[in-house]
Formats: sequence, C-alpha cells, structure tokens
Amino acid sequence: MDRRNINDIAAHRRRKKTEKVFVVVIVASVGAILLLLLALNFSNIIAPFEGCGQKITGGRKPMTEAGFPVRTPGSINSVQALEDGFVLLSPTYIYIYNDDGSQRYARRHNYATPVLSIDGNRILLYDLNGRKYSMYDGEEMLFERTDNDDRILYGEIGSSGKVAIVYRSNINTNVLSVYGEKGKWQFTKHFTGENVMQVDFAHGDNDIIVSSIGFDSGNMSVTVRRLDTTSADEEGVWRVNLSDTSGFTTIAENLLPSAVYVRGERVFVLCDSALFVLDTDDGKIKGLYAFKGALIDYAFGDDIAAVLVNDFTANKVSLLTLDRDAKLLRSVEIVGGATQTAIHGGETAVLGAGVMYFYDNDVEKLGERFVLWEDFTQFVYANDAILLLGYDRVERLALGDETNEGTR
Repeated sequence: MDRRNINDIAAHRRRKKTEKVFVVVIVASVGAILLLLLALNFSNIIAPFEGCGQKITGGRKPMTEAGFPVRTPGSINSVQALEDGFVLLSPTYIYIYNDDGSQRYARRHNYATPVLSIDGNRILLYDLNGRKYSMYDGEEMLFERTDNDDRILYGEIGSSGKVAIVYRSNINTNVLSVYGEKGKWQFTKHFTGENVMQVDFAHGDNDIIVSSIGFDSGNMSVTVRRLDTTSADEEGVWRVNLSDTSGFTTIAENLLPSAVYVRGERVFVLCDSALFVLDTDDGKIKGLYAFKGALIDYAFGDDIAAVLVNDFTANKVSLLTLDRDAKLLRSVEIVGGATQTAIHGGETAVLGAGVMYFYDNDVEKLGERFVLWEDFTQFVYANDAILLLGYDRVERLALGDETNEGTR
C-alpha cells in the first residue's frame, strides 16, 4: 500500500479521536453546569412536586414558620413539652423554647447523665448516678441542690412542685425523699433489701405511689405502695404484692416494673410483660393484662394506656390499647416496626421508620398513615403541634382541623 495513504488513514484516525475527546469534554462540562444549577435551585425546582403520593389527612403538615426547625450546636438527648413551650436536653445544655421556636432560656448543666421530669411548666433536671438536681419554672432555674453522700437513681416532679428523689444509700438500701418546691425536706422512707423502680404523686401530691422489687428465697417480688408524705409513718396507706395474682386467670411473668402512672382513682403499673391497674384508695388489683414479647414503649392518657410490643416469636410489632381496667380495646400490627407511642386527647400516635400512624381511641375508627420527609428518633405532642426530634434539630408538624389539609 502507498505510504501516503497509510499516513492519511492515520491522520484521519487521530482527527476522529480528537473530535471524540472534544465532544466528551463538552458534554461533561455542560452536565457539570446543569448539576450545579440544579443543586443551587433544588428547593425551587422540587417544590411543585412535593407531596405527590403522600397526602396528609386530618390537617397535618410541616411548619416552615420562623423559629423552625430549631437547631442546636450538638446532639439532642430528648425533647419534652411544657404547658407553655418545650424543653430540649443535650449532653451539656438545657434549652427552653416558646411554642414558636424562639429560645427563652439556656444553661450549661454539667451533669454526666442528665434526665428530665416535667409537669406543666415545672422542670426537674437530675444527674442519674450523680449527686445534683435542679428545678426550673419554664423561665429560669429556681434552685440547685447537691447531696454529698448518696447517688441519685430516680426523680419525679409533682403538679404542685414537690420533688421525689430516690437515692442509693448503700448496696442494700434505697432512700426515697420528698422535697417542697424550694427544696425543703418533707418526707423520707428507707427501703432495705429493695430497689425502688418508679414513683408518681397522688392525691394533690400529698401521697406518693412507689413500685419496688426485692428477692425472697431467690424469687423476685414486686411491691407497690401508697405512702402519705404528710405523715412520719413509713409503713404507708397500703401495700400490694403484684406477684400474688390469685383470683386472676391470667398468669403474668417477668414482672419487672417499667412505669407507674396515677390517674384519679386508678394506678397503672406497667411491667415488662403485663399491665396492672390498681385502685388508688385501697390498692386492690382492678385489672391485669399479660402480653407476649419485648416492651418497646408505652404511653398513658385519661383512663387509657398504649403499649408497643415486639413479639419475636410472631415476628411483628403491635400497638395494644387498654382501658382503665386493663381490658384490651385494640391490637394493631405496625408493619415495618415502631419505636415510640404517645397519647394526646382522643388520639394515639406511633412513630416508625420514616412514618407516623395516628389512631382514634374510638376503636371503630381506622388509623391514619402519614409519611414523614425523613427519619426521626423521637416525637412529642406540644399544644397544637407535634415536635419531631432529629440528631441536632427539632421540626414541627402542625395539627389542624379537617379543612386544613396539607401535602408534602
């Protein structure tokens, strides 16, 4: 073959290769510019399409008003509602906010393991396994108390501002002390050979209901007491052993107490595998419901309890709703699992992975499913909204009437 023709073919191939490279560079450059423009204007571009296939029924929609989302410099342990506003607790700070998300108070607490207890606008903050606790009124810290000897195991605040603190005095003794609003001592009871699990105030905060566990011949016993904090008598008004369920056909096992909640003439005592309902006046067991599976979460309302249970044998998570006598009203399987439940008025809510379920406490009505725009770790009802907790921020989901429908 003529060498000139060979050279022409080689030159032609080089030109084609150069053209291909040039085209690839142009396409890549245009693509990069388009991606940059898309990133810069993503919120405007996507806005018209938000909500497709995710209708929020019942007037629930995300709030984008001033103040939300609320962000903190680091992680948030928990969010809890006040009568007026809400509280955020971080590993180092306590923050108090108005309902609109504006901050009205912040303080560095310096507690190693901070825990909150709230009633109305009164806030108890204590250091679990530490020696300090402090009281707030929703606006500022009222006082801080330090105990030099005993470590704090549990704390609870009453509606009148009284505070119950459970201390570990030594390996065999727990001590329950009740203080007035300004931290003045009022009552103490010693529990020798018993571990106090939970407490709740009753009868205008003059009485207190206490659950505890002890061991007799190697067997665990669960005791619930009603104590009169205005009396020096540590024996109390009544005492009930939950391990003795004679008269009930249900046999409850694994009775480690998880919660005590007093509502009027009823005392709800939730254990790891059963719900007991006691009469506040005499301690008589009015109802008992035993459930299978691991307890995930729980909530209490007006004469109603909601329990989330993970039944490993059936491979399902269920929401159990029970009445003031521990009778089962509803059992609903939560597909995909759930982490938290709460009761607000006549509604029970459940938080799952990227979704919330809402059930009317009228068992005849079906539930509502609301797809969230991302995963959240915790939620709480706060006046006219639901606050959703992320790693370092809180977002607000509005509650409205049926005419105020929104989409996302």
